[in-house]
Amino acid sequence: MKLLVKLLENKCYLCIFGITSRRMLSQSVAVCSKYDPRVFREPIVDLEQLNQPLDQEDDRRYCFIKAMTSVQTPVFYRNAVIDRLINVCMLCGMKG
Repeated sequence: MKLLVKLLENKCYLCIFGITSRRMLSQSVAVCSKYDPRVFREPIVDLEQLNQPLDQEDDRRYCFIKAMTSVQTPVFYRNAVIDRLINVCMLCGMKG
């Protein structure tokens, strides 16, 4: 707070805006996960493997499965060309 008062006294309005509006984002990897490894298993993302039946002793029959990310979802229209088209049409995550 004292820093902001000093900046106001010195008429450094641009500095104040930069200090107060900047978000501090961490670049480190998350240490913990909301998925307990004893309870949750990795999802099947390969379509060929998804069509095959699971073994009787497979853990995925009896444990919960983690949620897939949007990149991992096995949909028929997931294609590098379509992903690039979507990125070109979107502007900062908003429709352009």
